[in-house]
Amino acid sequence: MQVPALTPVPLVLSTALSNPLAESNGVDFIDTLDYDVIGLPEASAIHNFLKRAGANLQREPRWRVQVSNFETACRMVEANVGVGVLPESTAARHAHTMALRIVKLNDEWAERKLQICVAELGALPLFARKLVDLLVEDGLGRQD
Repeated sequence: MQVPALTPVPLVLSTALSNPLAESNGVDFIDTLDYDVIGLPEASAIHNFLKRAGANLQREPRWRVQVSNFETACRMVEANVGVGVLPESTAARHAHTMALRIVKLNDEWAERKLQICVAELGALPLFARKLVDLLVEDGLGRQD
């Protein structure tokens, strides 16, 4: 059984204010591949997602450095070490306290739609059903 889709979770490009891409209202992922990328560890979903997106374009992202979390990635982006691809809500949260520019990624794949899938919702233990309910409620109500 599939429970309702959560609010779309777009990926965006995060740049330093001085980066040439910061002037864009939107950018295609292929145009970001000429810049060094601040990435998350190879085991992360976003790293693998970007690696596949690059492979589909027959290009490899230019990984400058891999960091362990979004805050560190944003600090590196702010220092103009490279650009980052992050969930929009995460980039927006850090842009409140850092000198970052958020640029929309024009690619269709950047508009992720997360879902929770279970074999039988009613068969889940109560704590798991409450977790699913909380995630769905949070995702449907999110206005990031």
